[in-house]
Amino acid sequence: MKVLSLGGAGAVCQYATRDLVEFSDFDQIVIGDYNITAAEKLVAEIGDHRVKAL
Repeated sequence: MKVLSLGGAGAVCQYATRDLVEFSDFDQIVIGDYNITAAEKLVAEIGDHRVKAL
């Protein structure tokens, strides 16, 4: 399964995104955010092959 975390790099939502990575069994987690730089930074910080930025 896949999940799209809209606004996933925002101040509050990034904690929910991190929880998804740590506690879920999704095959792919996409961080969808208007601020692509912040989304890519979060992907790099998380360092999980399932996480991508859009």
